[in-house]
Amino acid sequence: MQQHGALRMSASNYDFGHLAEAARIANAIFILLGPPSRTHLSIVDALNWNVGMPSTRPNGSLLCVECVPVEAVGARPASWFIYALPAGREAVAYPQTPLSLADWWGEKILTRPEGDLTRLEMVRIIRDRDGGAHLDLTITSPAYKAVLLHGAGFNYRPSADQPEQPVEHSVEAITRQIGEEVIQALKGKVLAAQLELQHLAAAGSTKLFEEKDE
Repeated sequence: MQQHGALRMSASNYDFGHLAEAARIANAIFILLGPPSRTHLSIVDALNWNVGMPSTRPNGSLLCVECVPVEAVGARPASWFIYALPAGREAVAYPQTPLSLADWWGEKILTRPEGDLTRLEMVRIIRDRDGGAHLDLTITSPAYKAVLLHGAGFNYRPSADQPEQPVEHSVEAITRQIGEEVIQALKGKVLAAQLELQHLAAAGSTKLFEEKDE
């Protein structure tokens, strides 16, 4: 409940423009759902929860970027243009059969010339940066390096007579979108946990774990 709340708070702060929250979003996602390893056990695995995951992956990447001039504003036709840029809060949709956690982590969500990246790789990219959970000193994946150095690879053209420019903070927007998937997937589980705590409190007990005699 604490990590789900922290994820929601970071997502809300991101939506208000605090882009650095993306690293905390990625870290909370990993604490909640990260694959088990020698040094890591996620909260979902510790609770033995079976979680069905949504998918918001369109063709080619998790996040679609449409940069379409809506209307020119100003003295000249090309003075100002309004563009639709990635917000990272697209609606989530469950497939006919919800994804298993392993399949969700392993789904390829970003296609670049240097290679494809999965959700797990994207979360680790922003989590393992300086300012995230830790800093990777050695990175071997060409796609991983390309994203760290050049972003997610989305471009737009400010006007017909200007060259393409990269969409800034698209990696953070993708992380925010993955966070939205996690928030929605765990909403029911968190609500059930809250109700269980209320029931225990009403019964005069907050004892969640019992020690067994050897």
